[in-house]
Amino acid sequence: MVAVQLAGMTVPLPPEFAIRCLKADGPRIVWLIHPPGESPQVLKTWPLNPRRFLTHLLGISAAQRTVRGNRLLGRVGIAVPELLSRPEIRFGCRGWCVDMRLSYVPGVSGWEVLQRSVQVPGGYGLQLRAVARSVGMIVGRLIRNGLFHRDLTIENFVIGVAGQVWIVDTDGVRPMRNRVRETERMLSRLAVQSLEAGMPLPVGVQRTLLRAVLRPLSRRERSALMDRLRQQPWVRDLQSRQHCGDCSPGHRTVPETP
Repeated sequence: MVAVQLAGMTVPLPPEFAIRCLKADGPRIVWLIHPPGESPQVLKTWPLNPRRFLTHLLGISAAQRTVRGNRLLGRVGIAVPELLSRPEIRFGCRGWCVDMRLSYVPGVSGWEVLQRSVQVPGGYGLQLRAVARSVGMIVGRLIRNGLFHRDLTIENFVIGVAGQVWIVDTDGVRPMRNRVRETERMLSRLAVQSLEAGMPLPVGVQRTLLRAVLRPLSRRERSALMDRLRQQPWVRDLQSRQHCGDCSPGHRTVPETP
């Protein structure tokens, strides 16, 4: 397979009508394409090898999980890109691969909003808190509907031009088995990127996020979740602040649901 160097990443030659590479994480490449006479689209492609061919035949490939996750989230009212094509095995200049197309959601990622809030203190703080509230409400909706997203990173949220928050990567969605444990896992995934970059979420943003997430949980589940979260590095600052009010260890463990 012929490849080119792009922004420090080695990626296959661009597909037809490609505008730019949006993401290259492991084997998957995500392109923004613009076919003539159509709206901009997202092309996700996975190079085919024997293992991926087998998972495709079994209906459990990443592309097929994306389709199922997209439908599950759409049914419960979470904004996701429109599926424009089902996963297909194709052969071209990039060799054998599995391709699928989705609608393109213009906007900025939650990760970009966090970066801006750090680079321009005070300039994007309100926007970051509003995004945290929307993300928390989405996680709460997942909980209420018994769904778990195992890769709920902050960059997988896109804030559209109208302010609506979308989930643009859906292959990690599956039925929830344990509300406390899997809610903790989703929250931990949300914090991973900021911790690795040395940009922890501000305390006020943490509180906003947690308030929205805790609402669907029972009092016992909230208490169990907060006990688990106290062991997470991104929550320690929140727990140690005296001004944290009803999230402080010296007060009620979690706020009451109005």
